Amino acid sequence: MRVKRFYGKDSTAALNAVKLAFGQDAVILETVKLPEAKADARIEILAAVDYDPTLKVVRETKEFFEIDSLRGDDAAETKSDKYGSGANLTKNDYAAGSPAEPPVAKPEYDSLRQELSQVKGMMGRLLVGSGLNEGWSQPCFADLLTQLLARKVSSEIAHDLLTETHTEIGGQFPLEKSKSFTMALVKAALAQQLMQRVKILKRVDMARVITLVGPTGVGKTTTLAKLAATFLARGERVALISVDTFRLGAAEQIREYGRRLNVPVEIVKEHRELLTALKGFAGFDRVLVDTMGRSSRDHEGLANLFRVLKVVVGDTFLVLPAALQEEDLLENLVHFRPFACRALLFTKLDETLCYGSILNALSYAQLPLSFFTDGQQVPDDLETASAERLADLLLDIVDNQ
Repeated sequence: MRVKRFYGKDSTAALNAVKLAFGQDAVILETVKLPEAKADARIEILAAVDYDPTLKVVRETKEFFEIDSLRGDDAAETKSDKYGSGANLTKNDYAAGSPAEPPVAKPEYDSLRQELSQVKGMMGRLLVGSGLNEGWSQPCFADLLTQLLARKVSSEIAHDLLTETHTEIGGQFPLEKSKSFTMALVKAALAQQLMQRVKILKRVDMARVITLVGPTGVGKTTTLAKLAATFLARGERVALISVDTFRLGAAEQIREYGRRLNVPVEIVKEHRELLTALKGFAGFDRVLVDTMGRSSRDHEGLANLFRVLKVVVGDTFLVLPAALQEEDLLENLVHFRPFACRALLFTKLDETLCYGSILNALSYAQLPLSFFTDGQQVPDDLETASAERLADLLLDIVDNQ
């Protein structure tokens, strides 16, 4: 296998570079939008091509074993130095029944080759389900697929969206016209398909008592203060409760928010105290409950938190960071399921360019969105989630109008 990085001013240019060097057998391992792009290098693609020694011609043995994109230029050595003899092997040497054998690699290369083979297998399965070989009528579909995957949208979800978009466009226009669609037209149709998948929990449908749960470090307390300020601006009477007595400084932080917002705050340790606090705030329009962050793998901590919150009647929002990787996203959705969350709330949109976890979570959990946060300012960096906003985050709709 040969692995190499390619660059281009856009996805099409980078993919063309891949095809020119590796041909149609190339496997796309990763696509990245460079944060500090130069004029001719805005997109970086990590691609690989597999040379089967029983079928392929080894034209240059040094190139055949080239792995400099993974291990650096110092790793590139001549085959005669590292892999033994056989530099003059030809296609006939690998023909069926030929006594010649492929060159023998050293153990460290065998290990790396196995790892690359596993990566290729995973990415090959991704490619099969990605739609790159679906025969879409416009190259811009592949560009949009690359963009969705770069934003960390699940390959299955990205494939489904683009297939639905292709079907929708093909049903509206004759096939001969569909091949001349512009990127703007296809992107608009894709945005419509995407937005149809997004459900929003409106503020008027939210319960009087709202509890925030989620893993550690997602910004639940700051988000609670933003929500309090937002509800206050609507003329509601708001009270705050915190059951976070575990994190150092948590009680002082929420008390300070209460002081600044001029709202009452109660700090509780267990469910009886929580029930008393809820009864004491019965006359308030909105009661917001903060909790300690719990790792999805902290089963005992999650169980204790569940026991504390069992007396709460209202809505529970699962708070997650926008940059959460898919495996971690799935784990959190599974382990917070017992809390019967009503909606999802995503924080730290300002700390990532990969917003695919939001769309993935909507699909996996079948829950609506509530709010987004994109900074530390209270209450400015809070916004009501919307399908249009998510489509823009994933497809750059506003920037391309």
